[in-house]
Amino acid sequence: MPSLGKLQRWLRWIITDPRGVNGALSDERFELGTGRPDPEPLPRQLATVTSTGSASAAERLSVYASGYFWRLFEALASDFPAAHHALGPAAFQKFVAEYLVQHPSESPNLADLGGTVPSFSFGCAATQDFPFLPDLTLLEWNVHLSLLSPREPYAPPASMPESDWSSLRVRFDPTVRLVITEWSVAGFWKAVRANRPPATPPRRRRQWLVVHRDDVWVRVRAVDRAQWCALLRLQQGCPLGWVCERLADELPQQAGPSIVDQWFGAWVKRGLVSRIETSASLMTNATL
Repeated sequence: MPSLGKLQRWLRWIITDPRGVNGALSDERFELGTGRPDPEPLPRQLATVTSTGSASAAERLSVYASGYFWRLFEALASDFPAAHHALGPAAFQKFVAEYLVQHPSESPNLADLGGTVPSFSFGCAATQDFPFLPDLTLLEWNVHLSLLSPREPYAPPASMPESDWSSLRVRFDPTVRLVITEWSVAGFWKAVRANRPPATPPRRRRQWLVVHRDDVWVRVRAVDRAQWCALLRLQQGCPLGWVCERLADELPQQAGPSIVDQWFGAWVKRGLVSRIETSASLMTNATL
């Protein structure tokens, strides 16, 4: 009999193989020519699994292996519903199997499983037929992260001298995420989310997207480049006055405090802003 540790390592290897028990035992390979990064722990321990009159050792192991794979499949289908819809059940199943070969689950939390799906999508076979897949999975992962992030209610700033406005720093709600895509995936995602068939597949068109969660659900809104850049600069901690100066340089016909005032009102109304920090509050936080 093998040691308990060796038996556990082998059982983990064969149960978590997305090809199934028979595929793992035969060492079959995927169409892309990729095998599992972790080789089978030797010696093979199949003989230590007891057969019964109704099921062989491999068939008994397949019950656990099948349940494990489909649990991971369901988690990824839940986190990437638009990608699931775009590829269809069979192609998405193959996509998941190929993904798990390269990126097996390493966290006890299933919410972490899809973290590398967007980067994996760039080089996977499905992207040849669905070139918008990397952008779509990138958007869906940010939606997922926004959904899991805690919300902070907006805290209006205390009174301050008018001369301090240029040094203000805007702190956004933790659910806010800024995404750029090269394909118009936002409308496709919204249609799938609303259980409507998308009118058309995504087109090759850059989008600047703001993702955040309100009291109901995650929202995705496309904005123009100027507003997106202003949000990014503020999110990175740039002072409000400096951001307005950059807008004045880049959009001389539209920029300035007035357009930021309009945007800011919309950001507060939609729940993007959690607080405004003055120079005094920043110094207090630094001291603490």
